Amino acid sequence: MKMKVFASLIVGLFLVSASKCSAHQGSQVAPSTSPSCGDNHIGQMLVNTPLPVPPYYIGSFYWGSAPKDGPRSRPAWDISTSKMRDRLFARLEQIGINMLTYAYVYRNNGPVYPNNNPKLKSQVKLWLGHNPVKDFLDECETHHMSGYLGLALVPDGLSGKRYFDYLNDITTDMVGRFKKYPAFKGFVPPVESRSPNLNTEEFSELAQTALRIKPDLTVMDFPNGPFASVVRTILNHIHSRRVNIENVQFYIGNFSEFSYALSNYREMEGFRGLTDFVQGLSDRVGTIVHTHYMNGYGERAIPKDQVYRVSQGVLLTATTCGIHFFNYFDLFNGYDILTHRNAFWRWAAWCKGVLSVQRYVPYYAGSKLVAAVTTIIPRETALGGTAFVNMAWTPLAIAHIPQAFAANLGNVHTRVWIVPSPVGLSEKQVSSITRFVKDGGTLISVLDPKTNIIPNPNNDFDFKLAKFTVGKGEDQIPPDFQKLLRCDYTHYVEDTLHFLSRMSAFTGEKDIVADGFELNAKPRDIVLARWSDGKPAVLLRHLGKGILYIIPGGLPFLAEVLPLLARENMNMPVKVRNLPHSYILELYQTKGPYSHSLFLILGSKKGSTARHVELELPSSMRRRFAVYLDNTKLCVIKPVVRGGNIILRLPRIKNYGALVMSNNTFPLLHPDESSRYVLAGSRQRVSVTLFNALDAAINDTLTMTLPEQWSHMTTSVREPYKLLPGEKRTFWFYLTVPKNVEHDTYFIHFTTLGLTQREMFIPVNGKPRVIMQGQAAPTPMPPRGKIGYQWIGVAAGETGKLRYGGIAYVDNNQYDNDPGVSFYYNGRWSAPQSDNGITFRTGKYSTLAGGARFWINGVNTHANYELRMIYKANSNGRIQVWNGSHFKSISEIPVSHSCDTLNCVLHAGDFVNADGTGNVDALAEFCIPQISVAKIDVREVPSGAFSPTDSLQSTK
Repeated sequence: MKMKVFASLIVGLFLVSASKCSAHQGSQVAPSTSPSCGDNHIGQMLVNTPLPVPPYYIGSFYWGSAPKDGPRSRPAWDISTSKMRDRLFARLEQIGINMLTYAYVYRNNGPVYPNNNPKLKSQVKLWLGHNPVKDFLDECETHHMSGYLGLALVPDGLSGKRYFDYLNDITTDMVGRFKKYPAFKGFVPPVESRSPNLNTEEFSELAQTALRIKPDLTVMDFPNGPFASVVRTILNHIHSRRVNIENVQFYIGNFSEFSYALSNYREMEGFRGLTDFVQGLSDRVGTIVHTHYMNGYGERAIPKDQVYRVSQGVLLTATTCGIHFFNYFDLFNGYDILTHRNAFWRWAAWCKGVLSVQRYVPYYAGSKLVAAVTTIIPRETALGGTAFVNMAWTPLAIAHIPQAFAANLGNVHTRVWIVPSPVGLSEKQVSSITRFVKDGGTLISVLDPKTNIIPNPNNDFDFKLAKFTVGKGEDQIPPDFQKLLRCDYTHYVEDTLHFLSRMSAFTGEKDIVADGFELNAKPRDIVLARWSDGKPAVLLRHLGKGILYIIPGGLPFLAEVLPLLARENMNMPVKVRNLPHSYILELYQTKGPYSHSLFLILGSKKGSTARHVELELPSSMRRRFAVYLDNTKLCVIKPVVRGGNIILRLPRIKNYGALVMSNNTFPLLHPDESSRYVLAGSRQRVSVTLFNALDAAINDTLTMTLPEQWSHMTTSVREPYKLLPGEKRTFWFYLTVPKNVEHDTYFIHFTTLGLTQREMFIPVNGKPRVIMQGQAAPTPMPPRGKIGYQWIGVAAGETGKLRYGGIAYVDNNQYDNDPGVSFYYNGRWSAPQSDNGITFRTGKYSTLAGGARFWINGVNTHANYELRMIYKANSNGRIQVWNGSHFKSISEIPVSHSCDTLNCVLHAGDFVNADGTGNVDALAEFCIPQISVAKIDVREVPSGAFSPTDSLQSTK
């Protein structure tokens, strides 16, 4: 699997995926110009041989003609002049980025480029007198980047053939207009093409239209998160043979399906699992996966104490942002929309993450995951990605069992297959599974009523439980797979499950709480576990030469059972000792002229250091070299032989590390730091370590290239060197940081044999960064007023006082953040409804998405406030307010079956500015299963009327 990094300037992220070589990025080894080294001269050995080093992609971003073209009125990066555009592209190129996606070349209000095509709308007024697409492609060419152009268009009143013909006209015009630009390399049909208004056949036809005009284009899709319907769309697009790249995006807070798996983003296993899941959908298509770190609709950014997750040097998805994506440009180069403080730390953390990943890519590129277990994704799945991650990936990852997802079973070679849900298996998949088991494989089939769900055809996000009655046609499991199961599973139970001693994975009998179906065993079935009433719960059946396990669902149950069943039946020669469960172990292997094994050890928790880790390998896996590297060290591991096996004792692992084992692979080029904070004007000693993992001597030149901004200094240091096979050497260089340097990120490049690695310098006392011409320090937006001593509020029927997400798009129909109260639409409020002449909004609480929320706009953090609301509630609850780290309770909510009034106090110091648009806005939440609210009022309490130490009180 080849990998690449894709990072969005809108959503702020880097991620990992499949790719091809890019010659202009140094992935082609040029003949050496250093003196000859006889027959071992590496320059002769590698002339014109491509190293499979993939490109790094940076993606769709808001492109304007002036610094304030974005939705916010504070300055973003100024790209209104060629000088400033070139500066932006140059610093992206310094990181190693070589692709940019301009996703919104044409949108509903028209194209951003000038045109006189009568079939299209006129150029968007904002861009009159400019041609940002031409500027974009020119910069891409100058900075050796591939440019992708895409559309963002919803039907907007069009339907059927009229809608498609309009898209076809746009595609024809856009591709024809820009086809002669060398940097124009890719086409993105309408973003979020999972829309029912554009089916797979039409998507393919649009792609074909673009390819007829410019045959060398690649086509990228931009589907939303891997929900069930999107998974089917991805599979259909892949089988259409018109998609080269699937850029799949998912969120951790917006939708309950993903929150279920990732409600605690402090655990990173789920992100890795979702990435692997999506890549498993498309084994022959380049796949990009990016994650939006958002809470709800994005009202919170990543706390600084969690930044290490962004800069984690592991092959996981990550993002520097965490708030609404249209404000990412502020975070990228400007000021934090939440605090008005410089958000440079996000950009620096993102760069660190990219550099960390780049260290591993040369050894990861072209490699294939060596899995012990395969999790099967149904061809017509009714499930989204998180169900598979929870049921069959996470338990095994915690147990350090390498695994893979697959929809195409033709190239799967593991001995254990898991079917988390048989709903939607295709005939071809069922045929492959049946043949696999009868030929000697082990199949584990999970029957879980909580995840065997089918979508309502009228709404992709409205799920209901499937009905299972084998043989009566009411279930969604294919008939041929039912024949394989040959069992009746009756009513759903939640009970204690008793394991029998015949299950050798357990040393003795054991009880565990589980949920699932009661099964009816056949005469030759072996019962491995029973419910408390004696009914079978886990069955083992011999089919031909193979084994079939039939087990119920229930995540706690699966977490214990799946690793045991897998380990008992799999064939994985690697054993790992002393590795905490907070680490994931993955093994990759390459073949060809540069052959090696790569162990990735990926941490998921801060401070979870792994000590005394050992890998035990059979003697057949012994290689000439074993080298461990992370962000701070490169060291050679000496194997120890014990009982005929090889023991590799790894150094202390902090967050992540990689072990490369090889008889013959590229040299390991390793700057001894990935990043460094320095002072302006200081003299710095930098070092880079080289290890020769080839079976021939190396004789070449090591080049250090400094940033263009530092060109008045010596821009490179050349030192010829010679390394024998297995030899390690550290090279030292000196440089001086300019005295007038900006507070920015600067990249030092080390290059040898066509390989490049980077180190980042951050001058902490540099002068303010220039992000726009004639820039001045940004000032907060002036508040429109403050809450006074008179009641001011919002009624449920006032639809104008409904704010979306973390950013106030519309408030009071006219102004952002007028003082008072507004409902916060985070998906938990209903539309206004009338009951006995009173209009209510009903808010519901979810443990995954939180409760219904409201804003208190224009407060003073030094003042106390009284809240008054008219409500109905069938159960007790509480009101909470965001205090900067969590929601803090400020009042109890008593049961009220009729319309009542609740008064409570919001004390100074209990809340923070949760929005940051000039006013201070407190964010409050109803933590109650359900509440109906008719009105919420607020007023300031005169000083001294309430003490901050008062206990929580409410009155009816």
